Amino acid sequence: MVTNALRVDPDGGIQLLEIDASTSETRAAAMVEQIGCRMYTVVALPGNVDLWVDDEGIDTKPINRELTRMSRISVPEQSDLAGVGLFLGVDPETGESQGLTRREVERVLNWWIVTVKFDLIDI
Repeated sequence: MVTNALRVDPDGGIQLLEIDASTSETRAAAMVEQIGCRMYTVVALPGNVDLWVDDEGIDTKPINRELTRMSRISVPEQSDLAGVGLFLGVDPETGESQGLTRREVERVLNWWIVTVKFDLIDI
């Protein structure tokens, strides 16, 4: 099973990806590959969206300004985020990661537009 995810690169670029979510193991492997890390952590955002980031990135990678701004729209106290960010949906009943729906993709893209194009959120 292939699932949709959105990736935000350190330069602020965003892209829609398809990742293998046949099993939780293949999904986790795809997430590690896309984020480029050994360990990752999750930032829970509203509307059944999770943001996955490199757990050790803040010590080894430059701050991702756009990703930090995007997360602070909903979580103002969010600490700085570094490296690549990967947005996935979340099943509200199980808490399991899943592909982004069209509505969730639109929500994340709107966060990106507000932060990158209009530069409204300071970090």
